[in-house]
Amino acid sequence: MLLCVYVGVGAAALRGRPPRRPRPPLPSACPVLTRDGISAGLTERRGHGGSWSGSEDQGDTRDACARQRRSAHKLSLGGLYMNRLTVLVGAGASQALGLPGTNDVLEYLLEKEAELIAEGTIRPTLYPPIFETVLNLLRQHHENPNFEHLMHALECLVSILNTDAAPRGRHQSMELLFTNGISTCARELSTVPHVPDLAITYLINWLCNLFENASATTRERHRWPAYQDFWTAISQNFTLDIATFNYDTCIELALPDLDQGFKPVEGSRAQRFDGLSFQRTEDSRLMHLHGSIHLGKWDLKSGIGRFAYEDNWHDLYYYPNARDAAMIGRAGAQTEPISQSGRHTIIGPVITGLQKPDKILSVEPYASYYHTFVDCLRSSPRLLIVGYGFGDTYINQLLSRMSRWHGAARRIACIDYTPPWIDAPETRNAPAWIRNGMLPRWTGSDKSLSLIDTRMIESTPWYASGGMFMLDCAGLLARPTQADEILRFLAS
Repeated sequence: MLLCVYVGVGAAALRGRPPRRPRPPLPSACPVLTRDGISAGLTERRGHGGSWSGSEDQGDTRDACARQRRSAHKLSLGGLYMNRLTVLVGAGASQALGLPGTNDVLEYLLEKEAELIAEGTIRPTLYPPIFETVLNLLRQHHENPNFEHLMHALECLVSILNTDAAPRGRHQSMELLFTNGISTCARELSTVPHVPDLAITYLINWLCNLFENASATTRERHRWPAYQDFWTAISQNFTLDIATFNYDTCIELALPDLDQGFKPVEGSRAQRFDGLSFQRTEDSRLMHLHGSIHLGKWDLKSGIGRFAYEDNWHDLYYYPNARDAAMIGRAGAQTEPISQSGRHTIIGPVITGLQKPDKILSVEPYASYYHTFVDCLRSSPRLLIVGYGFGDTYINQLLSRMSRWHGAARRIACIDYTPPWIDAPETRNAPAWIRNGMLPRWTGSDKSLSLIDTRMIESTPWYASGGMFMLDCAGLLARPTQADEILRFLAS
């Protein structure tokens, strides 16, 4: 049994107080750690307030008990991850089926805004086309802004405007301390009240609609059988801990038995997240780190305040029917909670923008998903990365520690896509992310530096000389033998 203690600065004020009465001996036997788990007690009590048996004195025995409990906890975690494979899935995995990529999403948002304004569904006098205006500003500072930059810019705009209008003493963003008031550009973007907030609402809803429609036709796509066969082959050899950044449902359609941690609620269409059982399950798991089209707010028709004293107001629930999620709780952007820095963070069924850590650590299921993913990386030396472009720095910091956590036992396989050379089809450009410092850590060899310098891969898959890293730049579903090649490497 573990006891978690949170100590604040107020604990220092207790130093001058008189000592409390000594506590009686531990109320139960102290567990002994064995190969088979926790066995009988190390010591036994002889009645209430009795003495401890054994040659050690009471203080030493308690220290030994504490060490045994910690070791038992580590053993239980180690056993849980014995034959598990951690999988990280990015947008490239769904693009292999023809689903929208990052650039496709931005184009869709711009077209959707222009289309609704042209149809008269959105009146320009009430909602000027803000997406294109903000993107033009972003292009002055970013080479290739995407929809996440757009979301972040809108969130920053809302934070600045709300800080400027808030009364003194409120928790405010500090950006205005170093600027000469609100810029002319920011005021022009907010000439119509609440337009930035409305733009965020549109962005979230349109984003969900795009991937809901794409997911509805997943099984009809011509590469679907190969996609399903790939994941089935991987799942037959390992218990999977899959963390995905994708909002779509491709993974759960291919592997329908994955546990996402939600339990049915009597009398409601929504399912409630159970973080403790999710963390302890021995089944294969799926973690939508950045949200899903099936997530939404609580259905108030199922009982207002039903879990008011247990769940956070911003916690999300799972709806088996994505339409229910859209109609009930996907809806408006929430300009709360305010982060500790004073910025407004939009937390909803999809997590986007550049303030992801502030968002995912605030509500369920994201908080439990993140901590479970960290436990998976620490506990299993095997990692499969599919279609991830290494654009999230808070995740990259975790991935870079695989060599420290597992040493030479690590086996990291990465599937990415770069186009082949026209005059040499076997040769490909190395992916852009290899220059972020991750490759030498994973390979454990200076020979990988030549790959970084030349940025060229003469054949794929590429294997590091130490046998700890494999890079396949042909993309997911490139070959019928791809799953077998990865399984052989992970088992080596």
